[in-house]
Amino acid sequence: MSAIAEILAGTGHQVSGSTQQRPPRSNACGRRNQDLRVGHSADQIGDAEIVAISTAIPDTNPEVVAAKARVCPS
Repeated sequence: MSAIAEILAGTGHQVSGSTQQRPPRSNACGRRNQDLRVGHSADQIGDAEIVAISTAIPDTNPEVVAAKARVCPS
C-alpha cells in the first residue's frame, strides 16, 4: 500500500492511511501530501472520496465498515 500512496501523493493527491504499528518507512510519510496514523478508527476516513483496502484488512475493521456505510468506492 505504501508504494501506491507514494505514487498518488507524488502526483498531487492527498493521501492518508492507518496501520497497527508504525512501519520503518513511515519517516517518509507526512511529506508529499501523506498522513499516516497508527491504529484504526472510523473517524479516520474523514471525507475520503476513495478508500483502498489491503487484502490483509478484515471487513470488520472500523474504517472499512465506515467506508462501506458511506458507499465509498473501494
